[in-house]
Amino acid sequence: MKLLKKFLGRESKDPLIDEQKEKELDAFLERLWKPFPDEWSLSKRDEALPGYVERQTQLVKQLAAELSLPLSTNPATLDSIWGHFLKARRIVGSSHPRARLKGSRETDLQLTRRYDLQTLELMEKTGAFLGVALQRAVPGLHWVVGHMEGENYAHEGEPVLRGFPGDFPEMNPTQVVRTLAHRAIAKPTPDELSRVFRLWVEGTVIPGLEDEEET
Repeated sequence: MKLLKKFLGRESKDPLIDEQKEKELDAFLERLWKPFPDEWSLSKRDEALPGYVERQTQLVKQLAAELSLPLSTNPATLDSIWGHFLKARRIVGSSHPRARLKGSRETDLQLTRRYDLQTLELMEKTGAFLGVALQRAVPGLHWVVGHMEGENYAHEGEPVLRGFPGDFPEMNPTQVVRTLAHRAIAKPTPDELSRVFRLWVEGTVIPGLEDEEET
C-alpha cells in the first residue's frame, strides 16, 4: 500500500486531484486537440475558423500584457515566455495514472502527473504566441482547416498553420506546445520554445523523401 500511494503521488509534493478535476482537465485538453466538434461538417469548420484564429489573437494579447512582452519573433522573447511557463506551472498527481503504451518512452512522472487547469490555460496562450511569431517569420503562412481526400491524414478537420518550408508544411502550434509541456514534466529545457521555433522557420527535410517522390 505504501508503494501504491507513492506511485499515485500521495507522498510527493504534487497534490492528488479527484475524479471531477480529472474530467475537467481531460475536457480542456480535448478542446485543445480538437477545437471543432466531431459531428461538424468540413464547411461548418471552415466557417468557424475565423473565430478560432481571432481567439488565438486575443490569447496572445493577454499573454503579452501579463508578461509585459512585445509581439516579437526574437528568440529571447520566446525563451522568456517558456521560462515563465516552467516557473509558473503547477503539476498535480493523477488519480488514474495512464498505462505505458508499448514502445513508449514516457517516464513514470509523465504517466502519473499532469498540469492543473491554470497551467493548461497558460499552455494554450503559449501555443497561440508561438503561432503568431511563426506567422510573422514565415511569409505566406496561414490558417486552414486540414483536409485530405483518401488519406490517413493526422490533421483532418483541425485548424493548422500551413505554408512551412521543408517536408512538414503544416502544424498546430498549440498541439506542439502541448507536446513540449508534457515532455517538460520529466525534463524541462529552458530554450525549448525558441529551438522549436527555429526548426519550423528553417524547415525540416526528411533525407531521401524527394528521391522517393520522383520515382
